[in-house]
Amino acid sequence: MASLSVSMLSRRFLVLTEIAAGQPAVKQSEIAERLSISVQAVSAIIKGLVSEGLVESAGPLDYRLTPRGVEVLMEGGRSMRERSRQILDEILRPERVFCAIASDDVRKDEVVGLWMEGGVLRAGRGGSGAARGRALSRARRGDDVGVIDVEGIIPLKKGMVRVLRIPSIEKGGSQRADLEQLRERAGGFLCCLGVEALVALKKVGRRPRSFFGSLHTAIEAAHHGISPVVVASEKEVPGLIEALEREGISYTIEDASTG
Repeated sequence: MASLSVSMLSRRFLVLTEIAAGQPAVKQSEIAERLSISVQAVSAIIKGLVSEGLVESAGPLDYRLTPRGVEVLMEGGRSMRERSRQILDEILRPERVFCAIASDDVRKDEVVGLWMEGGVLRAGRGGSGAARGRALSRARRGDDVGVIDVEGIIPLKKGMVRVLRIPSIEKGGSQRADLEQLRERAGGFLCCLGVEALVALKKVGRRPRSFFGSLHTAIEAAHHGISPVVVASEKEVPGLIEALEREGISYTIEDASTG
């Protein structure tokens, strides 16, 4: 398999990434060697990054990303991940068999519409018409059915994560949680992070869909168009927020403590 050349990506972004990985001791010659470009090109790019306020320098071997540089790097990383997903989907789509739930009785080789509903791919006579494919076999309503020769873009809007923050055990744990608020707001696709959150949900008669691996579960749900509710111990929230921002997923945070 052919390797991805530097020319196919933004040299500016790659140099910014190398500075972030090696800061503060950054050698232009090492960056040039890793990226297979000239030292002169690296020097010119770094000068541009400094003038744009993305990198600051305290000497020839001392480079650091500024807060704005970190923001640009994170946004660029998110954009590259999204673009990679799109490209891979386009490459693999002609030969891929999509598994969907039939919303109607379908016949083998029938052309069906495709759409996302409840985080799951649906196939049938509904949908917006933006995407369609051919049924691989006969299926009754509610059955799983394979769909091939998919054309168009399957509409999908990311969900938003609603975080309900409760005190950590050091601050009282579930005993200081606002149980009335949890009873009212902790519903739908429900996840929890931390034993304090698990106990608090048990007190209000709520059973989360996941406890182990809840961070990954919430992110995957949001990527599939579901807006999950995550009840989280205060000490678990920073890691959750970092992961959501890394994935480009919107979120809200609500305090669910008694004060």
